[in-house]
Amino acid sequence: MASSDNRRSRSGRYSGLASDTPTSAKVSWEEVEPGAVALAVRVATELGDALMFSRTRDGGALLITILSGDERIKLYGSTAGEVEAHLAGIAATKE
Repeated sequence: MASSDNRRSRSGRYSGLASDTPTSAKVSWEEVEPGAVALAVRVATELGDALMFSRTRDGGALLITILSGDERIKLYGSTAGEVEAHLAGIAATKE
């Protein structure tokens, strides 16, 4: 459910993560720090969750989808910095 500032609300262990609606800037997974991806994958999978990595149809943003129980949480990043901030948030998640 989107709020008035275009941030999606979260529940559960990922409730602190928020993602703005993506813009049309071009960003590539090549620009994202591999260590940040690896750490987020390790933490999420240790919690029993899964991560999916993709990009938006128009190529304007990268997308991280967290699969946690029945929840699907989508985090968009239009820059490598935004994506790395989302990955850091995932890595900092506690059960």
